[in-house]
Amino acid sequence: METVERSWSQQQQAILHWFAKTPIDLIDFNMFEGDYEVIADSEGHLIVRARAGTGKTTIIVEGAKRSTARSILICAFAKDIQLELESRFTDPITKKRLYPHIPVTEYPGQALVCELYALAGIRCVEIGSVMFGTYDVTGALVPAAMELVRLAIPRRVYTQSHIEYVAETFEQVMARRATTRGFRIVREPKFLRHFSAHFAPLA
Repeated sequence: METVERSWSQQQQAILHWFAKTPIDLIDFNMFEGDYEVIADSEGHLIVRARAGTGKTTIIVEGAKRSTARSILICAFAKDIQLELESRFTDPITKKRLYPHIPVTEYPGQALVCELYALAGIRCVEIGSVMFGTYDVTGALVPAAMELVRLAIPRRVYTQSHIEYVAETFEQVMARRATTRGFRIVREPKFLRHFSAHFAPLA
């Protein structure tokens, strides 16, 4: 069967050029009309706004495939989107955890929570083995099914600049992730430990 190359709109082509870091001539990022609103700031960040069903996930996957970057961090803010993205990537490297060197017994989600707060004062919450982990009869940790971090964005409270600030902080997180260490619990209540447990960083 003959393979038909997909036809990309002007907006989508511009996004793909941005991923590939190829020269873009005669394209004004900030004056698009139609399905996509594509905005590039002076520091080279790209913001894409589009309604549901316009192919945002498709263009992210295609852009990641064309990128020359050694690594790309893709954050999915819903489980169904995470599963869809994972199903579309064939390279297993793209599915690695943010902290593959931190075992679940050292709470990688809590490590990210602390990194975001220490680097930029961003408050978030771990939703993983700190919140849902239990202990077996020997006292060993029974980890949660997933290690996640939740960043809540109340409507009409945060501006676009706040979201950009969070995204820029993740660049710092990525740059130092290899040296990030996990945590141990030094004190915890019997119930709801994620509210008041005390942690100590591991060397």
